[in-house]
Amino acid sequence: MDISAIIYIVAFYGFIIGSSAWVAYDSSKINIQHYSTGLSYKPRLLFFLALVSWCISVPWYLVLRYRIKQGKITIIGPNASSHLKGGLRSSRGKFGICVLLAGILIAQVHIFLPRSEEALSTWSPWMIWGICVVMVLGLLSIVFGSVLVLYVVITRWITESSSIHINSPKG
Repeated sequence: MDISAIIYIVAFYGFIIGSSAWVAYDSSKINIQHYSTGLSYKPRLLFFLALVSWCISVPWYLVLRYRIKQGKITIIGPNASSHLKGGLRSSRGKFGICVLLAGILIAQVHIFLPRSEEALSTWSPWMIWGICVVMVLGLLSIVFGSVLVLYVVITRWITESSSIHINSPKG
């Protein structure tokens, strides 16, 4: 493996882990779990959510952070976690995160494949086929886990949005 590829991998994963850790740290500073948002979770859960689905969670968190700093999101109190039911704390949410993480780990089996044709010729076709099947199962787990986590987060957001009562003129 080339040294530039190693530097790229370390920088990429370092950025993902670092920004996820920042989300967790900053959410504890602004007490996001006390606000009525779709991401009102404790910092540890926000860290794992940002780590697993970075491209969705971190931009969403940045928008919510901006709206909280502007005073556009209402605070619901210190017992927000008991007030808000479901979400990633539900059994579906926990199962979705577990399936997603398992899929990510399983999909990494490709590192066991030999890199040269010479080394590949020593492997039996069944071994290569088996690794490919495991990789496909891992990728399917990633897709299923991602869909389940998004379903749980979106249904919680819809539930929170529908619980807001708007005073409209009766007519």
